[in-house]
Amino acid sequence: MAWIAGVVMSQVIAEARVDNPEPPHDSTQLGENPIVRWVRKLASAFEAAHRNGIVHRDIKPANVMGDPQGEPIVMDFGLAMSTQPSTDVRLTRTGMQLGSPVYMSPEQVDGDMRRIGPRSDIYSLGVLFYELLTGTVPFDGSVASVFVKIITHEPVPPSELRPGLSGELESLCLRMMSKRSE
Repeated sequence: MAWIAGVVMSQVIAEARVDNPEPPHDSTQLGENPIVRWVRKLASAFEAAHRNGIVHRDIKPANVMGDPQGEPIVMDFGLAMSTQPSTDVRLTRTGMQLGSPVYMSPEQVDGDMRRIGPRSDIYSLGVLFYELLTGTVPFDGSVASVFVKIITHEPVPPSELRPGLSGELESLCLRMMSKRSE
């Protein structure tokens, strides 16, 4: 793997939280424009992976870096799954729950291999988008409670945590995190 000079997105989010004197729900200092640019570029990267039959399954801030030019780079395809029949043993194909709980899609939480696919990555990217917009994840708590919330609850609208947020961005973020994959 190539060495990349840059910063992990989880560090960018943490620094935005630390540097802001406001309460955690107002803690993001990231402007809408860079967030939109990063999410758009990440969506393009995942679209390319999906066209090639690869589902990442572990999208989270720790698996995205920003290079010195501020371009996002997707890392760690260790839990990737092929959507095409193959004998490639390097890609994980188990039906176990794999991924980082807070960023997992409902179908990943269910362990339903028939439903895990590109849509799962869209959901996880939506959670990352939510975190970038609000400074917090949509569902928090123990692993068990997060799993229940992912399956049964709707997230607090991002505009409640970031007043003044564009309605279009909020709508897009919530649509990405829809429990109805269609």
